Amino acid sequence: MSTPIGLWYRPLRIMLGDLDATVRRYSDGVLSDGVKTCIQLNKLPTYALTVDESGISPEITDPNKFALVSYHTAKLFVAPAPAKYAFKTRAFSESFGSLQDFLRVLENEIHKLENGVAFTGWYNYFTWLSGMAGLPLAEVLTDMHAESPLWHATLTREGVRTLPSV
Repeated sequence: MSTPIGLWYRPLRIMLGDLDATVRRYSDGVLSDGVKTCIQLNKLPTYALTVDESGISPEITDPNKFALVSYHTAKLFVAPAPAKYAFKTRAFSESFGSLQDFLRVLENEIHKLENGVAFTGWYNYFTWLSGMAGLPLAEVLTDMHAESPLWHATLTREGVRTLPSV
């Protein structure tokens, strides 16, 4: 069994803003080539094109893998576009915004699917401080001492050190 490449046409058209059925920016062949390129670039390891290049084998049943192919393929179409562009004639001028925000969203979604949820913030001030310093500050700056009538115990980063009480 294999997954037909045609299943990606609708999601890609929606993501790329190619919504008008009467005037297509991307033909089915171009979208097909994008999905094929995604697979050939090994963006979905262990999957390959079928011999006739009309599908992906083995069959993709996991929706996250389907989404991963969709996002990588959309990124192939968006990444080469210029950040901003404008044109001006004597009486008319127009500028077009940046695709960088959309590209960043795609990259975040790809990262989440490939690696799990991306880092979103610090838990508290001490984790921020440890992260900025690059050291586990609670361990580096803390020595614990416990005393009893028979023993003294010191807990440090290197481990526990015990000494008899004198």
